[in-house]
Amino acid sequence: MNTFQVANLELANGTLISRTNTWFYLKLFFLVVLFCSVEFLRAWQLHGFTRAESAFVEGARDMLMHKQYIAPLFHGLPYFDKPPLHYWLLIFFYKMFGVSLPIARILSIAAGASSLVATSILVRNILGEKSALLAAMILATTVGFYELGSTAMPDMLLCSLSIIAVIFAYKIFFDTPKRRSDCLFIMSAAFALAWMTKGPIAILIPAFSFSIYSVAIKQLPRVSVKELIFILVIFLIIVAPWHIALYSHYGLPAFDWLYLRGNVKRFVGLDPA
Repeated sequence: MNTFQVANLELANGTLISRTNTWFYLKLFFLVVLFCSVEFLRAWQLHGFTRAESAFVEGARDMLMHKQYIAPLFHGLPYFDKPPLHYWLLIFFYKMFGVSLPIARILSIAAGASSLVATSILVRNILGEKSALLAAMILATTVGFYELGSTAMPDMLLCSLSIIAVIFAYKIFFDTPKRRSDCLFIMSAAFALAWMTKGPIAILIPAFSFSIYSVAIKQLPRVSVKELIFILVIFLIIVAPWHIALYSHYGLPAFDWLYLRGNVKRFVGLDPA
């Protein structure tokens, strides 16, 4: 095969890959638009609170009304059940579009859409395009995902941030990314923001999943001590300031409810109240 034929073959392969990528993203775009349309319809047609929406919708409204943004509020009183990131984002949406239940649900719809995109990208890198689209379709039609996708609760934000963190954790631990330092930063930041959404569960579930995966493939995660320190520093830079502010305003009892009673006792089946 001469040089001209090789060049033509490479050009043809590049064109084929480009077309394949275009069709993949068009199909994914259609899936995400369909998901968002159904969720928007449900968000506007579902009147009244469902599940525990009232704690978050009214809590964010109370924080905005009292101009108190450190601890979530419920009927004007500090409510230490969850970290505040979801509340802060709801407040942002309230300021942008007004205070209403449908507006509060937009955040979950956006987080659900980003979860679908992130899932398809992760699966595509491991198993290919068909599996990626199938995984996104399965996730979009899962009952719990569909329900929480238009519910003003922090679960969908946690889901989105966790998937993003897992994508870059996979690249770092089991792959060879070109810009490893960037992947470390994004993973650490995503895990920190997920923690600021719903607490320790943001770390526990991915850690458990990666442990099972590592055992299954008989390969330990590839990460150095220096990188572990970098991960911890980025995580603390994002998470620590709010915890310091919370302690300075409310003391240790806030952490007792937030972590001990609200997480440990709830996990083992004890009533945190």
